[in-house]
Amino acid sequence: MLAAITGGTGFIGRHLVTSLVEQGIRVRVLTRRPEILRRLWPRGDVDPWVGDLTMPETLRGFPKSARVVYHLGGETRDAHRFNMVNATGTKNLMKACCDQELTRFVHLSSVGVIGANGVGVVDESTPCHPKNAYERSKYGGEQMALAAFKEFQIPVALIRPTIVFGEGANQDRDSLAPWLTAIQKGWFRFVGTGDSVANYIYVGDVVRACLLLAETDEAAGEVYIVSDSCSLRDFVGAATEFLEVKMPGHLPAWLAYTLALCFEVVGRVTNFSPPLTMGRVRALTSGVVYSSDKLRKELGFSPAVGWREGLLRTLRWYKQNKLLSFSLSS
Repeated sequence: MLAAITGGTGFIGRHLVTSLVEQGIRVRVLTRRPEILRRLWPRGDVDPWVGDLTMPETLRGFPKSARVVYHLGGETRDAHRFNMVNATGTKNLMKACCDQELTRFVHLSSVGVIGANGVGVVDESTPCHPKNAYERSKYGGEQMALAAFKEFQIPVALIRPTIVFGEGANQDRDSLAPWLTAIQKGWFRFVGTGDSVANYIYVGDVVRACLLLAETDEAAGEVYIVSDSCSLRDFVGAATEFLEVKMPGHLPAWLAYTLALCFEVVGRVTNFSPPLTMGRVRALTSGVVYSSDKLRKELGFSPAVGWREGLLRTLRWYKQNKLLSFSLSS
């Protein structure tokens, strides 16, 4: 049994590859730097395929003999490459899969493509209105994948996770560690009433959802949101419990927006990263709930670890790797 994976050296990808290897499944990973694979899996459990999503000629043969392709690869930093990698790169990969007898093509997207704001429940039927270049490129990738399902009968299953956290997150893109540091040091404040939503999901539960989509025939041609939403108060409360610190106080919404605007102006002038931005204030006041009801009802999914245990595991990992320093409550 063989699984071919793009994005295998990324945060979610590393967890997925490790899970597959532990199940005794052969894994082939598309990579531009095969030495990274040798460092991550030194026993030779993973076969490198040197290639690039933007270079179609390097993708020929990549999915050969694979039962499942997991497409987790994408560009998250360089705006000039968003469409080239996330949209056109997906199209290139789909073309390489056209003559393969796959049982599933699992495409990892993001709830960001929906562009939701305000309050209320969001599900797969909610129209998509991506707000920025990255989200538009991810939505373009979705359209490429679903078009290949209709035109070439490639058995695509599309998954949209919310904010993914867990052990091994890339330090330069991990927003959770700085947030937990602020909670630990007493800097964090709820904005307004604090009755907002934390749309997080533990990385191990995302991997479990990907594996479920790969194994279930009913998933072909479908789009699924995977989330483990809870109230922001519950999420922060668990963090304060584990860190043995006090529950944060509140900041009026008008004051939070004013401070964020000032920080952003100063940040642009002095070229520093502001601790509070308009986007973060909006996130801290969001009442949007991303629903995983379709995934639960149709495929029987439920988080095996859950956000609370996942948060505790993540904190332990931060402590072990000296990313945070504290006395962690058991």
